[in-house]
Amino acid sequence: MEGSVNNDVIYCNRCGAPMKKNQRYCMKCGNLNYDHPDNRSMRAYATGTVTEGGQQQPYVVGENNLNLAIGNEAVRGEVLADKAGKRKTCFLVNVLLFLISVVILTVVMFSFTKDFAALFADPVYNVVLLMLTFIFFYFLAMQFLYMKANRPWWSFFVPIYGQWIQYEISMGSGIYFLLSFIPIVGTIISLVSTYQLGKKFGKSGWLTLFFGFIMIPAIAFGSNVAYEGIIYIPKDVSQAQVNGEKTSENTYKLNRQILLLFGIFALWGIAGLVLGNLDSIVSGFSSMQTNSYLEQTEAILESAITDISESSYTCDTGESIHTSGRIFYVYFVEGDYFKNDKIKKSSFNGEALNGFVIIDNTNIRPVYSISITDGENGFIELSEYDLESMDSVDKVSSVSPPQDAILCVSN
Repeated sequence: MEGSVNNDVIYCNRCGAPMKKNQRYCMKCGNLNYDHPDNRSMRAYATGTVTEGGQQQPYVVGENNLNLAIGNEAVRGEVLADKAGKRKTCFLVNVLLFLISVVILTVVMFSFTKDFAALFADPVYNVVLLMLTFIFFYFLAMQFLYMKANRPWWSFFVPIYGQWIQYEISMGSGIYFLLSFIPIVGTIISLVSTYQLGKKFGKSGWLTLFFGFIMIPAIAFGSNVAYEGIIYIPKDVSQAQVNGEKTSENTYKLNRQILLLFGIFALWGIAGLVLGNLDSIVSGFSSMQTNSYLEQTEAILESAITDISESSYTCDTGESIHTSGRIFYVYFVEGDYFKNDKIKKSSFNGEALNGFVIIDNTNIRPVYSISITDGENGFIELSEYDLESMDSVDKVSSVSPPQDAILCVSN
């Protein structure tokens, strides 16, 4: 016996909200109840109502002829979940187990650190705390999902029996669980079971398969989620409360408590990780900025070398930029181009990069160097060879060539 149908409740065929049979319209979306005596004259003008063979059919409570689409399933009615147990009992048991786990973790870790400040900043402690938080949240979601299928929530904790129930929910028979022990076949059956789990609740099977960590809580804590077309109401939601607004209110209240509890512990773990590793985070961010600045400097110098070797430049002495035995300087500022590569802003402070490239033709082959700054950080006459070994950026507020420097510009 699956349970007793609540004959006082129907469902809005627009938004799916539960409502009393004698209500004229849905309190959630305003959709008219055309079975109400005062609204029957308007049925002929309604669209999207239940049809059968082209004829509009009224919903008769208890006869399972309500064609309300929620996801891919049609909701046939509301049934009291006589096997599922109570949501609050399930919640309290899981909270107790979760808090016991957190206490054990804290005691064990404190025995090593002997210091609460060091404990709460310990990355191992915070990572394990986060893992416990998400694991217990997922476990609770699975138990709520069991209850939405009118299966006992506590069966989740029973080895083998819990898995049997899960396959019973998703595949229609727990016997499929035995196939999961067969190599290869077991993997396939497990994937099919997860896919079917979403389909049974009117959700996408593919999303459930690939994003189960999101879809399982969405099913478990979602409102008006039907299992095979039936919405099961937990025992602790009394018949007097099942009038639409109060049912949703009680459900949402418990869901908020769940999210608040696990949200607090998740934020605790994240905050501990951030604060405990603040120096490393700052150092890592600074290292990223430094590497980016070095890459910018290297890119400018490489583009300048290519551009100078392939393009025509005019120097203020009238000499060619390739004249041997001389040193030439080429200015650049943000927005300039070397070989079609635009010079960008600094990765440190977002300010404009400017400076000059030095072409030293006093050797057998030209040696290129660069002086660059963003007003705070930079280099002075850093050669192309030294640039490869740099791992830091100097403090340089400005750069300028010597007074007798030979300046060159691109034609």
